[in-house]
Amino acid sequence: MAAHFVGFIFGTITAYLGHYFYSFKDQREHRTLFLKFLLISVVAFFIHEFGAYFLVTHAGFAYKTQALPFLLVVVPFFTFTLNRFWVFSKPSI
Repeated sequence: MAAHFVGFIFGTITAYLGHYFYSFKDQREHRTLFLKFLLISVVAFFIHEFGAYFLVTHAGFAYKTQALPFLLVVVPFFTFTLNRFWVFSKPSI
């Protein structure tokens, strides 16, 4: 559990910096952007965890061949879309 948490923290920081400097090339303050990014990352974590639980336990999906591939498409699409249009959206003038 501790390793999962540490991995999540380092993965979130790495993903944020990658999006900040490369994907969306933003130059605004980190304080606001990172808090939004962190919120999306935490929500995505819970969507994945509870999604896997629900799909396997209640929908009867096999984890490795059905639930995991589904979540590996849906969750990144969700996070990228929110990051693009909310966290790193260009401020209107």
